[in-house]
Amino acid sequence: MSIDLRGVFSGKTLRLPIDEKFDFSDLEVGGNKPINSEVSVKGSVYTRAEVVTLEAVAKFSYKAPCDRCCKITEKTFEIPINHIIVNTLADEDESDFIVSENMELDLEDLTRSDVILGLPFLFLCKEDCKGICPKCGKNLNTEECICKPEVDERWAKLSEFYD
Repeated sequence: MSIDLRGVFSGKTLRLPIDEKFDFSDLEVGGNKPINSEVSVKGSVYTRAEVVTLEAVAKFSYKAPCDRCCKITEKTFEIPINHIIVNTLADEDESDFIVSENMELDLEDLTRSDVILGLPFLFLCKEDCKGICPKCGKNLNTEECICKPEVDERWAKLSEFYD
């Protein structure tokens, strides 16, 4: 979905509202397709002091297994989308700006990139998830494990002090 930015760049339009929905159900993350709702993008493109800025928020539902205990978990994410948009660059670092070719902005591609970069590296069911016991396989959030921790034989003699 392209947004025509001619009015914003010319100064005729001071604020261009954005209210779009995108389908990213095909987006694969870690072997799963976890985005299970439309991605709603709300915000605006505006000009202030001759600088064109995009400020929006992408909101969506994300359903995937917890990276520690494998429990299927659903959370709602709100990813900020903030960029400065320019027509051309002259010896500037391109990573700091979004270059708008033909005074248009492909909002869907930009949103997809920002959503991917905004997802957490580690997806957890809860912040203090204990995970799964590597020996018996019990979920340590719901069950107590009776496995004894392995002692490195180099330190085995020290464990006698605690018996």
